[in-house]
Amino acid sequence: MIVGIDIRHLSARQSGGIAGYTVHLIDYLSKTFPDTTFKLFSTGKSSPVAEKILKDRKNFVLKHINLPNRFLDPSFRFLKVPLIDRLMGGIDVFLSPHFLSTALSASCPRILIIHDLSFVRFPELFSWQDKLWHGLMDPKAQTQKADRIITVSMATKKDLMNIWKTPENKIKVVHSGIDQFFMDRAAHEGEREEIKTKYKLPGRFILALSAIEPRKNYVNLIKAFEILKNSDPKSSSNLSLVIAGPLTHRASDTVATAKRSPHKSEIIFTDFIDENDKPLVYDLAEIFVYPSLFEGFGFPPLEAMARGIPTIVSNRSSLPEIVGEAALSVDPYNISALADTMGRLLKDENARNFLKQKGISKAKEYDWNIAVGQIHSILEQEVGLKRNKIFAS
Repeated sequence: MIVGIDIRHLSARQSGGIAGYTVHLIDYLSKTFPDTTFKLFSTGKSSPVAEKILKDRKNFVLKHINLPNRFLDPSFRFLKVPLIDRLMGGIDVFLSPHFLSTALSASCPRILIIHDLSFVRFPELFSWQDKLWHGLMDPKAQTQKADRIITVSMATKKDLMNIWKTPENKIKVVHSGIDQFFMDRAAHEGEREEIKTKYKLPGRFILALSAIEPRKNYVNLIKAFEILKNSDPKSSSNLSLVIAGPLTHRASDTVATAKRSPHKSEIIFTDFIDENDKPLVYDLAEIFVYPSLFEGFGFPPLEAMARGIPTIVSNRSSLPEIVGEAALSVDPYNISALADTMGRLLKDENARNFLKQKGISKAKEYDWNIAVGQIHSILEQEVGLKRNKIFAS
């Protein structure tokens, strides 16, 4: 089987979200299915991420088109040319980890991975540029045209069925995995101190980690941190809040809220965290808090849990499904409840130890080897179905 994989959405500095998912997906497909040929489709400027993916992988081929997406996307969508499978020299199936426009031959099935419908559920959290881009991509039409849809959670599957009326039998749920690297990464002598220096981390802190955007709800987290500091100044006197991750073009409200805070000197933005450093940044935190308003899956809580860090998540969308009883959950709109939950967990060593053990155990359930096995089976099934249709006609 020859599988085409769309990697147009990858870029040098992206490491979280869909980009991170795609890199791990490709990595584990390569390890698990060495007899399958994978052709990667990229456009625009050459991607260091793509070059890194291809290193030492004999069953991977890169097909790069040196044209920017802004020219190709309208052609794919409106003119239906050029045909990607032909540009790639022939493939049996095309896997899209993102809903970028495509044009494929009728004989080539497309499997589309949908991570979430946040742009539909919370349009007010997106800029006009984001809304324009989603309009041009028309993801609803893409789900209708795809031969099969994979969602990363039951929550996203339900959204597709309820909002876009996608037939249930067209959707397969495949939970993502946690990279074994997060379980195994050890620190050499003095490395944690080096990490603290590199990212200017304080001695004692609450950690939040993700790309910084309105959906992550860090404005409310900052306000909850202020309540925590004011309500118990003695025990929280040396406590800081670290918000780690890239500052996106939608981070302005979060940054402005931090600058206005009476505790602004104790609110730290690290910006981008290297993948190799992430496990050790988690290790240094007392607790991890993820008050996101909406998630299709939610990697950061599982990463924190894999490192044994007691975790608090929002009780919305997929997060309760993913963490189960291995983390505390709270209404992300209830700032005082969030502050109270953080305060109680910081004071309760028994609760932290309990969540540490539960979290490590729960994180082990999310195995990339299992995930790619399920995805590979779906790809094989769709290739077989398409061939049967062609022979029948």
